[in-house]
Amino acid sequence: MKILEILGIQKKEEKPKKRLMIELTVFFILLIIIVFVATPVIAYESIYKNKIYSGVYIDGVNVGGLIKSQAIEEINRNYDSIRNNGLNFIFNNQNYNLPITAVSPTDPDLAFEILRFKVDEMVDTAYQYGRSGRWDEKFGQQLAALLNKAELPLQYDLNNEELIKALTEKFSQFENPAQDARISFADNGETKILPDNDGFIIDYEQALTDLKNNINLIAINSIQLKTKPAIAQVRQAEATVLLPKVQEIIALDKLVFKYQPLVDKEKIWEIGSAEYRNWLAFKKVDNIVSVEFNAALIAPKFDAIGQEINVPPQDAKFQMTDGKVTEFKPALPGLELDRETSLTQLNQEFIANKNKEVTLAVKESEPNNKTEDSSFERTDYSAR
Repeated sequence: MKILEILGIQKKEEKPKKRLMIELTVFFILLIIIVFVATPVIAYESIYKNKIYSGVYIDGVNVGGLIKSQAIEEINRNYDSIRNNGLNFIFNNQNYNLPITAVSPTDPDLAFEILRFKVDEMVDTAYQYGRSGRWDEKFGQQLAALLNKAELPLQYDLNNEELIKALTEKFSQFENPAQDARISFADNGETKILPDNDGFIIDYEQALTDLKNNINLIAINSIQLKTKPAIAQVRQAEATVLLPKVQEIIALDKLVFKYQPLVDKEKIWEIGSAEYRNWLAFKKVDNIVSVEFNAALIAPKFDAIGQEINVPPQDAKFQMTDGKVTEFKPALPGLELDRETSLTQLNQEFIANKNKEVTLAVKESEPNNKTEDSSFERTDYSAR
């Protein structure tokens, strides 16, 4: 009986020992695995401590293994090539090479960039690849780049407005814009409605889309410009219905512009029908055709009148010398012919209401330095 009890105790003591051996064995196996995996990972991290991880590309350019400054140099090498080659556009075998950095046509001293690659931002993004997020996300990115390349997108700014403006200046000569039915005045007094014509224009928005699809750091392909139909809005048949209205407007024979300045006598401009009839054009809104003065056609007249009306704003100015005010100019608002409002009034009063006298609208513009905001300019000679 005692022998059986002793054997039972021994068996109980052997079970914890076995369990401990198993646990120690598992622990050491895991430790070996961790060391086996961690050692190359730590070594890899050490090698790429200040470098972009291997397998990272920016729009086809390999920047893996480079420090930031080296990656910037590598990107700029490609960027310089694109700068030198510019952007090439083709229409009807006419080539136009647009420099990436262009000079403003209105101000030769002002240069602006049509296309700018965000080099620093792209390199920062490449450097952060495999360094952001949880440890498993970082490891996953590093492994993916190493095994199958990590292709990061191109980052750039494209000056859409200036690009379209430059293309329009170059290629608009090849367009055949639509022409609405228009009024013709013969020397013998006959008034006719000339036919409308459809045409075509260059699709600059499509050119912009095509360019964006072709922008890359290796080479930018030439962009073939496409056209789109230009449809006349006002047809001859519907304009002809308004011929009696046109003749009625011309028969008024005289149009008088008026403007009353605050400190001067009233200004008057008399315009005969031989002049104002050339401002008439057809307009279509919500499928309804009307005849009225056209903003573009009347613009030269408004330019001339504006020279007599327009006054630039005057900034307030105070100047003191030895404690005394030596110069004082109060702020005064500027005056400018309000073209849009004046045109609306013309079409309402003269065209619609047959009123031959129309008062021109004028708008004020505020000075930069108002009287209440201006500071004193002091010149104190006694301090010398």
